[in-house]
Amino acid sequence: MQGNATQTSLSQRLFSAEAMLWLIAFANIILILFTFRDYGFTVDESNGYQRALNIYKFLSSFGQDTSTVTTFDVHTIYGAMPDVLAIFLQKLFPALGFDARHLVSAIFGAVGVYYSGRIAAQLAGPWVGVIAALLLVLCPFWTGYSFLNLKDIPFAACLSGGLYAAMRIFDPDNKRLWQACLMLGIWGGALATSKLTGILFLGFCTLFIFVFGLLEGKTMSLRDFAIRLVLASISGIVGVALFCLFFWPQIYFYSLEQTYMTL
Repeated sequence: MQGNATQTSLSQRLFSAEAMLWLIAFANIILILFTFRDYGFTVDESNGYQRALNIYKFLSSFGQDTSTVTTFDVHTIYGAMPDVLAIFLQKLFPALGFDARHLVSAIFGAVGVYYSGRIAAQLAGPWVGVIAALLLVLCPFWTGYSFLNLKDIPFAACLSGGLYAAMRIFDPDNKRLWQACLMLGIWGGALATSKLTGILFLGFCTLFIFVFGLLEGKTMSLRDFAIRLVLASISGIVGVALFCLFFWPQIYFYSLEQTYMTL
């Protein structure tokens, strides 16, 4: 009797929506590893590569060589988190060559698929999340584009990750706030160092989701809301500051006017 119950519980876990979402994510990663070298190049990849190279020179000199990060031009105006990650990956595995950029971009695409599923599951149910993730990974425009765009795809993926973290923070049923705050700090910092305007998008999206939750009947006390808002704000600020240090150090050399222009 106990054996049958255990077997039933195992089969339920294996064929659950959670398991299916992880299966889609795993299959997506396998697809990426087998095909990331089969894509060409876009016309603006050289700019992103140069931005990352400038930051890499600054970091590898332990902040001594500021010549590459104090100018304000097309090579420094944006954050370069995905590009810098690609540079580090290329340095660790030289055989990857320039295709390291496409691998990093595609992995962010897979992250976007996963968190899109998570958001849909949070809003409408676990199997809706599975369907959302499956439809996105099967969309030729998303999957193909994810190998070639190291700016917009990571931006979308980090926005999805940050939004899911914000949803968890303001979910009154979630008691593990520290996990959600840590996640928001990571994805918020990554988002800001992809495109700074992403922080504004994240704020608007979080507000929309919060209002949606209220309409769905989810409520919390004013005190609980204030605590979660303060924790979310601190997590976001710390995450952005730390990520900028490694992936967009130029911003610490900008004037207020130049910082505004990056928006």
